[in-house]
Amino acid sequence: MSVVESSQDRSVEHLLKAVKELPPADLDRFAREFREWQAAEGGAVDDTALLARIDANSRLPGGQQQRFEELRRKRQDGRLPPDEEYELHALWDRSEEMNVARLEALMELARRRGVDLDTVMHDLHLDQRTRAF
Repeated sequence: MSVVESSQDRSVEHLLKAVKELPPADLDRFAREFREWQAAEGGAVDDTALLARIDANSRLPGGQQQRFEELRRKRQDGRLPPDEEYELHALWDRSEEMNVARLEALMELARRRGVDLDTVMHDLHLDQRTRAF
């Protein structure tokens, strides 16, 4: 007996192949936007979507996290030129937006589980004393 592959299966395979070929920065963006779309389309967000939102907002995508760290170090060392100050502020603003989204998802997860924020962060092995960025 032969197995017939549906056109939907071929379509999924085609999509997976295309996604696997994306460069890292584009893959991060795709994953983030897909999770956001999935959460928006799903109406009520389940724990899996909340966990995905927490993960998606834990680090700046692609090379932006490295650049952010580089600019922060230069600023701490007093070597940040004025033109890079603007770039640092833009990345910092984005990281703050992500921290808010991450914290909102963590608080919702805590509410659903009937525990406090520290307990959720401990359960997820997140260090409450440090920021994601």
